[in-house]
Amino acid sequence: MSDDPISMPVYDSNYCQINMATVSEAFFQKLQEKNSEWSMADMQECALYDFRFQSEMAMLFGAKRFIMDPQTSKPKYMMDGVIRKVGHTENISGGAVTEKAMTKALSAIFDGNNGSEARIMFYGSEFGVSLAENAVFAKQLEAGKTKVKFGITWNEIETNNGTVLAKKHDALNLVGYGKAAIVIDPANFRRIEQRPLTVYDLNLEAAGIQRSQDRRIDESFTIEVTNPETHGLITF
Repeated sequence: MSDDPISMPVYDSNYCQINMATVSEAFFQKLQEKNSEWSMADMQECALYDFRFQSEMAMLFGAKRFIMDPQTSKPKYMMDGVIRKVGHTENISGGAVTEKAMTKALSAIFDGNNGSEARIMFYGSEFGVSLAENAVFAKQLEAGKTKVKFGITWNEIETNNGTVLAKKHDALNLVGYGKAAIVIDPANFRRIEQRPLTVYDLNLEAAGIQRSQDRRIDESFTIEVTNPETHGLITF
């Protein structure tokens, strides 16, 4: 009788989160003479930028929660972000991203799993400064070796463990992760849409609510992180 090599999947779950924004322009605001052109289209562009930013923050740093909204008395579902799904959390001691420490951290994330040879890494500004002070990694960054993937230009860093496509992400600084980097295997990360991004008009004047032109933006989605051992969070 030989050993059974079959491994069973582990159950996990996540909530779909509804993200919503409303753009409104009062009728008299539209009629008002303005020194500069500022219309519904400009408002919608600003709203979409903020809307996409909040959705991305939820994907990265969200916490799975079920709460009752005290104002509306309706249930709200919040989804887990990728940092709560990673299989490795590597803490670098010494207050700097040294070659030895970075190699050890990446080795823990790359080795012993069936992940991709190339993975993406988002890092905070303080992490990036410390990384640039490391002679080995700084030489690769200065070489200007880049790669375009998913419509983004990445700095390509080659290590003995695998290739890392690195990009500074300003959002990490806003939530206290300036000294951290998130390593993601794109093959084991998926965005699942319950309702795709939709923009539609609201007729609030006909409902007698207010005299304005209103437009709503909403979507509902969650993230699926499989094979968590292929993802990791590095901090120092």
